[in-house]
Amino acid sequence: MFYNYPPWALNLAKYLPSSLKKKLRKHPALRKKLMGLTNFTRTREVDINKILLGGDGYISAFNYAILTDQFLRPSTPIANGPHVRLLQEYEKNPRLLDTESFQNTPYHANILHCMKYTGHYFNSTKTKDTITIAKAFLSSYETDKALQAQGKKTSFDKEGVILLPIKYSSYYQLYDGHHKAAKAFMLGRKKIRALICKHPVVTPVQDLLLNVLWLEGRREIYQPVDLPEVKEGWTLVRKCTDRLEGMKSFLKENRISAGSYLDIGCSYGWFVKGMQEEGMDAYGVDRDYFGRQVGLQVYGIQPEKFFLSDTVNFLEGQTRTFDVVSCLSIMHHYIMNDCGTSPEQLIKMIDAITGKVLFFETAHPHEGSLKEKLHKWDEHYILGWLKENTRFKRVEIISRDGDGTGKFKNLYARTLFACTR
Repeated sequence: MFYNYPPWALNLAKYLPSSLKKKLRKHPALRKKLMGLTNFTRTREVDINKILLGGDGYISAFNYAILTDQFLRPSTPIANGPHVRLLQEYEKNPRLLDTESFQNTPYHANILHCMKYTGHYFNSTKTKDTITIAKAFLSSYETDKALQAQGKKTSFDKEGVILLPIKYSSYYQLYDGHHKAAKAFMLGRKKIRALICKHPVVTPVQDLLLNVLWLEGRREIYQPVDLPEVKEGWTLVRKCTDRLEGMKSFLKENRISAGSYLDIGCSYGWFVKGMQEEGMDAYGVDRDYFGRQVGLQVYGIQPEKFFLSDTVNFLEGQTRTFDVVSCLSIMHHYIMNDCGTSPEQLIKMIDAITGKVLFFETAHPHEGSLKEKLHKWDEHYILGWLKENTRFKRVEIISRDGDGTGKFKNLYARTLFACTR
C-alpha cells in the first residue's frame, strides 16, 4: 500500500510522535516503509467515533485482517476493539490481570497475533510478557486518568495518533496509536489529535463490494451491509427488509416454521442469513465469487451453505428438494436475454426442487428501460404465467417492495408472489 510513494517527504519528523521517531531510528526497514506515509495534512482534531481499527505492529489493516482471519477488524470502531475492551473489563475488575480471564481477552489475543506475525510487541518477543505489557497499558491509563482529573495534558494530548482516510467515507483507519485512542475514548474525549495521511485506503469489505462482478466497480449495495465505511458514499439499492418480512409473515400464517430453504441467485446471501435466524436450514446459490465472499465474511454464512454456481448448472445437478425456495429478481434476465434456457424451462426446474412454498419476484414493465422487453410482464400476466408453467395449486400476491424511491423512483416496486402446493 505504501511502497510506490516517493521518498522525498521525510519531513516526517516534524509531525511524528517522539515514541515513533525512536522506533524509526532503530528500525531502518520500518523507516523505509513509513516514507510513503509522509505526505500528510497537518495535525488536527478528529471525531473519535469516526476512527476504525487498523492493523497492528505496522502491518496494514488489510494484511492484518487476512493474516489473523479477522476480516471485519478494519470495519470495527475503536470502541469495540481489543484495547478499549480491556480497559472496560479492567474498570469492572481491577484485578483482571491476576485472573485466568485475562488469557481469554481480545487484547491478549491481539498481542499474540502481533508477536506471531512481526516477531515482537512493544519490543517484547516472549509470549510470557503479555501480562507485563498489559500492566504497562493499564498503568498509563491510570496516569492519564489522573492527569485529566487535574486538568493537565495526557499522553494523547501531547502525542496524537496517525490515521489513514478510508475511501468514500468520512471514517479513518488507525495506523499508529491504538492505546492512545483507547484511553481517550475511555476518558470521554469526543476528539483526539491526529496526523492524517493524504493517501486513502479501502477496507477489505469495500474491496469485495467493489469487485462484485456485475456492478463493474459501482458503489452500489444490493443487500444491507451494516458497516460504518459503506454508510456514506455508497447506495443501498434494495432494502430487502420489506420482502423478508413479507416472506416470514406468509410462512407464519401457513404454519411453516422449520425445514430447509434455498435462495436462488442469492447475491450476498442476506435472505439466507435471515432465514437461518428464523431457524431454517438455509442455503444460497450464486455465481459471483466476490458476492459469496461478502456473505461468508460479513454475514457469517458457512461455506457449505453457500453454493458458488450458475443457476441452471446448479438446478440441473440438484437431486434434493427444499421446503421453501425463493427466486427474487432473477427471471427477467432470462426473459430479456438469450441465456440458453427459456424462462419456462427455468421455472419448471425451480418447481421441481420446491417442496412447499416458492417466493417469486421479477422486474415489471414500468421500470424505465425494461418497458420494451417486459411490456406484458405486469403482475397479472406473471400470476397467470406461474399458474400455467408450474404445478403449484395456489399462486397469490403477498407484498410489493418499497425500493422505488429517490434516484430509483421509476424502478423496482416489484410484486412478491407466493406459490404453494
